Amino acid sequence: MLKKIRVNLLIASVLLACYACIPNRKIVYLQDRKADQSVPAAAPVKSLNLQPYEHRLKPGDIVTIQISSLTQEKFNVFNKPAAAAGGANAFMMSNVAGLPPAFPGYTISKDGTVELMAVGRIQLAGQTIIGAQEHVKKILTDYLQDPVVEIQLVNFTYTLLGEVTRQGTYITGHPQMNLMEAIAAAGGLNEIADFSNVKIIRHENGVAKVFYVNVLEDNVLRSENYYLHPHDVVVVAPLKARNLRQYFFSTSSFFSIVTGAAAIITTILLINSSDNSGN
Repeated sequence: MLKKIRVNLLIASVLLACYACIPNRKIVYLQDRKADQSVPAAAPVKSLNLQPYEHRLKPGDIVTIQISSLTQEKFNVFNKPAAAAGGANAFMMSNVAGLPPAFPGYTISKDGTVELMAVGRIQLAGQTIIGAQEHVKKILTDYLQDPVVEIQLVNFTYTLLGEVTRQGTYITGHPQMNLMEAIAAAGGLNEIADFSNVKIIRHENGVAKVFYVNVLEDNVLRSENYYLHPHDVVVVAPLKARNLRQYFFSTSSFFSIVTGAAAIITTILLINSSDNSGN
């Protein structure tokens, strides 16, 4: 009987220890399980064609428009010394209240335009950032000598929820923000995160679209959803075994289990010792 109890305790201990371990293949990003390890270190193991996302401006987007030129200050109708952060002939324009001083900007109106001082309304909706810059530059050549235009989308936000180190809504000035960069900005995924089932919620034209990606595999790099869109929500679910694992291996529970197991083992040993003495 005593031998059977010992065997059962041993089996339970081994199972508990195994359950506590999460294999590396469950928590390592961008794995290539078919990679040929004999390939020389200097040679690429795999080449993946990316599908970068190019955001097209739309009503409600907030952009900054920075203009510089070779036009002398006294003839530069766009010059405002108080706002010239980039030099005497640079001008950062804003007509949006409530944004931090570092992020002034223009809100693209419902008709897809912004109003530029001394020029009037300019159509921006439907164009990429680079296309919009060229469009504004072409218009400003009638007013300035060799104008240089820089446009930036300042309300590119994304949200990370679930098993990440720092949940929250983030803002980026990078128009081609990818999923791995977003995860890194949030401090990475937790060990109990389900790396294989990351959900992306995207709102397009009043419709919420849901996508799933697997960041355990490097093939995610060529997915259409590898690059985030403005206002995407990324949700990282826990592994299915999370609740039991957290119960058993939280600090307080762990010590309770260890203490209880030690008491049981001690009792069994004492009984065994008493039986042997009696014999």
